[in-house]
Amino acid sequence: MKVQVINTLKGKRYVLLDDQYKPIEVVNKYLKFLDNLGKSQNTQRTYAYDLLLYCQFMQKKEISLLDLCSNPDRGPIDILSEFVMWLQYPDYSNGILHIDKEECASRSMTTYPVG
Repeated sequence: MKVQVINTLKGKRYVLLDDQYKPIEVVNKYLKFLDNLGKSQNTQRTYAYDLLLYCQFMQKKEISLLDLCSNPDRGPIDILSEFVMWLQYPDYSNGILHIDKEECASRSMTTYPVG
């Protein structure tokens, strides 16, 4: 999976491609929605890379993006909670627990400004 940058007359745009380099339509429709709202290139890029991480997580868990809310084993809150844990501690999903989690976090929690 990868984020592909496309140069247009309006500037850079971003699309998400799967492992066979085919567009992931449900994600790209959302990225197009952001573009139509007039969101900045930086915002669109951030969303594209965040959605890439989410798609990688869902692929690892063998859950379809479209089945998020209809998964019989886990509800959306369970899946999203697991995703947040995976973002910060990717080893956790492999069953590896570190004694001092603060030093082992590969990503830190950040707060984005509203607006």
